[in-house]
Amino acid sequence: MKTMGYLNKSIKFVFYIVIVGTLLYVVWACFFVATFHGDTYGKSEAYVIDINTNTSDRPLNSADILDLLYGFQSSHPQFKLMDTDTQGNIYHNFSDKIDNRNDQYLVFFYMKDINLTFSCVTEVTSKNHPLIKLYAINEGSVFRHWERINNYKEISRKKNKIIKKKFETEILNNLGVKWRHKRFWD
Repeated sequence: MKTMGYLNKSIKFVFYIVIVGTLLYVVWACFFVATFHGDTYGKSEAYVIDINTNTSDRPLNSADILDLLYGFQSSHPQFKLMDTDTQGNIYHNFSDKIDNRNDQYLVFFYMKDINLTFSCVTEVTSKNHPLIKLYAINEGSVFRHWERINNYKEISRKKNKIIKKKFETEILNNLGVKWRHKRFWD
């Protein structure tokens, strides 16, 4: 009888070890997939902005955010990213549609004083919150080597903090709308 009790306890112990091991493996697999195959914009520093639209019966979209940011760059031309096309014409490189993304755009800001281009993603959450995500920075106005915000393998913590503070004080504070950091429930 004692061997039977010992055998039952051993089987339960092995069963619990297998369950815990399986759970740990699932958590590791989810982390692996999210880190290497997940949303590349997920680590971006996200800000919720308060856009007042005249038509409250329709949901917001990225065009509303683009209008706000284009108006900002029109009244603050020091943040415009000016580019040259193949014919030598100079144009305002404002935004690009993100391929394979529903209603998301990249918007560019050039900080002449520090010679950095800021790349932001615009989107609207499922709860109809308009977002501006500070995604990456690039040295100069020619796109060569983007460093993603909050990715400490590409950018130092100190530089990351300075860049976010500069974006908040020079861009977000001057948009003329209220903003806040995105919370996980947004």
